[in-house]
Amino acid sequence: MKRSIRPLVKRCLILAAMTTALSVAGARAAQAQSAAVFGGASSTSLTASAVCPPNGGVCSATTTSNVGLRVPQAMTLSSLYAFQSTAPTSGSSCTFTVRVSPGGTGAYSSTALACSITPTSSRTCANTGSSVPVNAGDIIQILFVESGTCSGFVNFGLKGAF
Repeated sequence: MKRSIRPLVKRCLILAAMTTALSVAGARAAQAQSAAVFGGASSTSLTASAVCPPNGGVCSATTTSNVGLRVPQAMTLSSLYAFQSTAPTSGSSCTFTVRVSPGGTGAYSSTALACSITPTSSRTCANTGSSVPVNAGDIIQILFVESGTCSGFVNFGLKGAF
C-alpha cells in the first residue's frame, strides 16, 4: 500500500504557520512590556523642601518650580525608591512624592506614588504598591518635603512601563 506524503506536508506547513504566528504574538507581547528607569540625585545637600527632576540635576528650593522631565510617551510610573545620606532627626520625616503636570502646561499635582524616610527607616524608603498613569507630553518631578529636620544628598529612582 502506497501512501501519499501530501497530508504530512500539509500538516508540517500548518504547524510552521502556527509557530510563526505564536512567535510574532510573543514578540508583540514582549514589546508591550517595555520599561524605562528614571533615576537621579540632588547636586547639593538638601536642607529644605525642594523639587527635583527625576533624571537628576539641580533641585529647586521653590516647590512651584517647573523643574521636571517631559515624558516622551504614555506610560505607568511605579516602584519609587529613595535614599537620603543623613537620617532625619528624631520626630522628623523626609517625604518623596512624584508630581505630574498634565501636558506640561498646568500646575503640578501630587500623586499616590510617594514614600517617607523616618529616623527608624535606615535612610531609605520605597513605594512598590502604587502606580500613576502619565501621558506623552506630561512633565513629572520629584517633590522632597522636609517635616522637621532633614539634610543631606538625596537620590531616587522609579520605573515607567509602556
